[in-house]
Amino acid sequence: LFATQPWDGLTQVAFSPDGQMVVTGDTEGEIVVWSVATRTIISQWSVDDASAITGLAFAEATTLVAGTEAGSVFLWNLLDPTQPLGHVTYPNPVSDWAFATTATELIALGADGRVTRFDRVTGQRLGQGTITDPARLVMLSADGQVALLVGEGNEVQGWDIAAAQPLSFTLQHTGNYTANVNAVTFAPDGRTLVSASFNGSINVWDGVTGELLRPPLLAHSVNILDMAYSPDGLWLASAGCHHFSGPGICQNGEILLWDTATWTVTQRM
Repeated sequence: LFATQPWDGLTQVAFSPDGQMVVTGDTEGEIVVWSVATRTIISQWSVDDASAITGLAFAEATTLVAGTEAGSVFLWNLLDPTQPLGHVTYPNPVSDWAFATTATELIALGADGRVTRFDRVTGQRLGQGTITDPARLVMLSADGQVALLVGEGNEVQGWDIAAAQPLSFTLQHTGNYTANVNAVTFAPDGRTLVSASFNGSINVWDGVTGELLRPPLLAHSVNILDMAYSPDGLWLASAGCHHFSGPGICQNGEILLWDTATWTVTQRM
């Protein structure tokens, strides 16, 4: 545990690339940086707009980026987080953020469809644009070239970021019954992508052709909330919830660990 007091309203968690720090964000806009080794707080502060953190990631070893529900993106140097390196505010609320890095840039995609590019070292804003209408969930490929956008329902639409055009296919998530897609993620290979639904099913896709690679995975008995790949792509963790005690508060959940070579469950927690 990283705290002796209860943590209510935690919305985002990110590990530093070297695994030495973990950063959390909450519904009040507070950022806390923890030492993994000592389980103590290194620094903490609140974002200027004091709204919920809806996206959190590392752009560099010590550069943190956060997106807020109020529509702001902040970049900080964790060696001196008193003033952000970069900051941009959009006019609309943003329920979800996705981030990706290239050799020189950080790319931020908001669920409102706006794309902003920053210098990943200095935080300087390099440009911005809009690719599509608002979505409910967003995800970027590791190279920032392809975006996945999820609205209400079971469709996942891919977009070419550079061309600001949709890809030639739309993914139709399937399962025991039609339900909202709750999570999408790319595998580290940049080609395979996975979608998960409120109906407890997982679909595995070819992200280039849009082909469904196997029948739906139905090991979850509950709705799936989120997923994450291991860095080597050999494992996928999927998290679901049996019962919510309040909005966004899971009282009884489960995590499954999948072997991605065979797509079998190796551990249930």
